[in-house]
Amino acid sequence: MTPTDVRTMIKNYPWSPGSGITLLLSLDFGTVHSTAAVQIVLESCGSVSGNVKFEEGLFVGTRQRQSYRVPSKVAITSRCARALGKPKRCVLIFGHDVDKALEDGCITNENVFDLLKLFLFPEYASDDSAAAGDRLMKLTRAKHDALIEKIARVHGGKVLYRDRLDEPEWEVRDMGDVVVAYLHFIWHNTLLEVAHKYNIDTDNPNPEFENLCQIFANKMHVAVSVPTVWQRETQEHFLNLLGRAGFPGSTAVVSEAVSAAIGHLNMISDFESHTSESENMIVADIGGATLGVAGVRKYFRDGLARFGEIVPEKGAINGSLLVNQAIKKYLDDKTNRQTLKTVLKHLHWKEDEWSQHIKDGIEEAKRLFKNTDSTCLIPLPGLGRVRDLEPQICRSLLPGSQLTVNGLIIGNDVLTKIHDEWLKEIVDVIRECQNDFQQRCPKQPLPALKLCGWGSLPRHVLQKCTDVFQGVPVTLLEDQVTPIVANGNLVTLLRADLFFEVPACRSYGIRHDIPWQDVDEAHQRRSELEEARTDDGDYLLDRALWVVEKGQSLIHPTKTFTVQSKKRLSAPNMKRAFPFEWKIDIVASDSLQVGSTDKYVSVSQALAANTIQIVGRHSMKIQQQDCKIKAIRWDPALQEPAYIEFEFRVRVDCSTIRPHIHISIPKSNGIFREKLAATGKGKSEPCHRISASLGSFLAHTTFHDNEKARLDVDGELSEQDKEARMDTD
Repeated sequence: MTPTDVRTMIKNYPWSPGSGITLLLSLDFGTVHSTAAVQIVLESCGSVSGNVKFEEGLFVGTRQRQSYRVPSKVAITSRCARALGKPKRCVLIFGHDVDKALEDGCITNENVFDLLKLFLFPEYASDDSAAAGDRLMKLTRAKHDALIEKIARVHGGKVLYRDRLDEPEWEVRDMGDVVVAYLHFIWHNTLLEVAHKYNIDTDNPNPEFENLCQIFANKMHVAVSVPTVWQRETQEHFLNLLGRAGFPGSTAVVSEAVSAAIGHLNMISDFESHTSESENMIVADIGGATLGVAGVRKYFRDGLARFGEIVPEKGAINGSLLVNQAIKKYLDDKTNRQTLKTVLKHLHWKEDEWSQHIKDGIEEAKRLFKNTDSTCLIPLPGLGRVRDLEPQICRSLLPGSQLTVNGLIIGNDVLTKIHDEWLKEIVDVIRECQNDFQQRCPKQPLPALKLCGWGSLPRHVLQKCTDVFQGVPVTLLEDQVTPIVANGNLVTLLRADLFFEVPACRSYGIRHDIPWQDVDEAHQRRSELEEARTDDGDYLLDRALWVVEKGQSLIHPTKTFTVQSKKRLSAPNMKRAFPFEWKIDIVASDSLQVGSTDKYVSVSQALAANTIQIVGRHSMKIQQQDCKIKAIRWDPALQEPAYIEFEFRVRVDCSTIRPHIHISIPKSNGIFREKLAATGKGKSEPCHRISASLGSFLAHTTFHDNEKARLDVDGELSEQDKEARMDTD
């Protein structure tokens, strides 16, 4: 699908049923950075089988800074519409725009506020400061409170979400409103990135951009990754904020550690190799604020790949920002204040500038830290004037340090001690998961350990875990290039069946006069059905031929459901026979009864009672050359038009991103040569067909109700696992 094809589809929106595209959006709302990735899928052929390929991925932020990581930060600034004669107004700016405004001197650090995600944690509102994670929350809350207070005091609680003075102002009462503004920025920026890729003008009103906005509103499915430590209430709060920001109500949540495992397995594994062995892994996702550990298994059941849980998910508020906090505290405690004043005066810096440069330098030093050299550099910008300082001053800033033109050099032993202290809890949580696995499967080797933490994971973690967990393969899943969690979210959207059964949320079929011989014998004695038969007794009028029943799993090796029946169709008038027109109503029902007690309910009565709905109306014209069916004439005295009889099959195909219902009439005299197999599939033969969409595959999953993507807790065990279980019973 070329960019030209996509743009043509956008231009021609709305589309006919079953055509067009579906947009899949993955959001990884990180403490330090966020990532939004878009996958565009053809509705007619986007597969929900096998591995997911990322050929059309779009990442927010690509144009601005050649990076798809958007800093999770906001700043406030004032803008004045002088030409309009209006006073200054408060504008919220986000992400890379904040960094650019800082570089240009348009704003100062005191007006920059980061770590927006921490607002969502229950610990954010707690006054308990015993744990390091809670202290981080408390410090962040104080900074955020200052933002809200300033907006209220200076700007009357009103802000602009975007830097457009003709936009209406928004009220900011608490940090939740700011987070909504940031999420709205991500959503809107994603829209602009898609428009940019397909050369759609966004500056002036035009039909193409309006269509794209409608597609985002109506054809977008979203999965977001959340920390393992978030309970259901916190997830619901987050989903509510996403809803306020414009995200669809069907947005699904996935554990960050699970999403990382899914993304990794999608890249290295084969979801269609039915003979391959199961794969076990323990994934530790180390983010800025949290640690999440998940034990994930890929296995096969009934010839289909599945994901299972091998140990319960565990987590802690022990992200790598605590390393930054500990290093910053060490530097603040050990710095000679008098020497610092001398250095700042020489550099023409203020203390808050020094503090911000140290903060940024710590982040860079942490990511690159390896315990191999005797010293470590904390890079700092603009230190050329340091050459003019006396060497004694450069060495006396803090014990064992050296200030150079490149930054501050400190002893490696300091960073090693801080990292190792922080890693204790991470090692403990991973060990708990390993112990859980050994209790469950004592004869199985420990699963491989996979580490990820895109953009914030210190390299020392890989080194330390390799030393601690000897005998277990330890791998770093990413190297700041591949957004593994973002990819995992997209795999989740396309392969929801990997997590859980996907039951049909409704029953689907067509309105049909059922051949009496096909009515179950137990129902043939019902008087109301006898009365509804045709005069010749051959057909039961106005019933539903059900293909998929509510609650039936849509997941099995073929992902198709097929029924076969016979149809009698009358000509439109007495004078001519062909072409015949078959008017087809596709019906659906939320009732569980359609496959049992109400199996033969009159469709007209069910429509009146609203237990059956018509979800599509289609027609199929049948020319004599289409199927070579001979028209049959009634006795001329009866004054009835001619009719044809033919066999047909109705197939529901759930193997694409939008399940379709296909209706086929064999071209060989209206009679199938090959019998319908027990699997529901017959051999392919020439047919006259029509097709119609049943809506998105995702609408049939629990994602539709905002349920979390859960792994199979009791996934099918291998023979070795079963033996191990038996030995411990």
